[in-house]
Amino acid sequence: MSCRILVENTENYRLLRLEGSDFVPAQQAEFRSVYQYLMQIPSSKPLLIDTTHLALVGSCCLSSVIELAMICHRHGIPAGIIETRSDTLDVFEVVSLHSILPVFLTADEARLTLLEV
Repeated sequence: MSCRILVENTENYRLLRLEGSDFVPAQQAEFRSVYQYLMQIPSSKPLLIDTTHLALVGSCCLSSVIELAMICHRHGIPAGIIETRSDTLDVFEVVSLHSILPVFLTADEARLTLLEV
């Protein structure tokens, strides 16, 4: 199974949960259409991307996440990524993802931090 993109809309945040084995190029278009749809719904709630259930966070996933982060920044929407695995966090560190998008261990940590901004 490649990647499934699940959307959760809670009272405090909107969450894009990525699940599966790998985020392949076909998912980039699907991911883009999902967040374009979300951007049409006015909301100041933080947008969180959860990669903890995606077996491999590769270049296709990273480029899509960065693209979404830049769009959120342009629209003034707080955004963050949720990840707990040390090997994936190491990849995020190598590509300096934290300079574009804050990285959190839980949705609650992200929500609390992003709402303070």
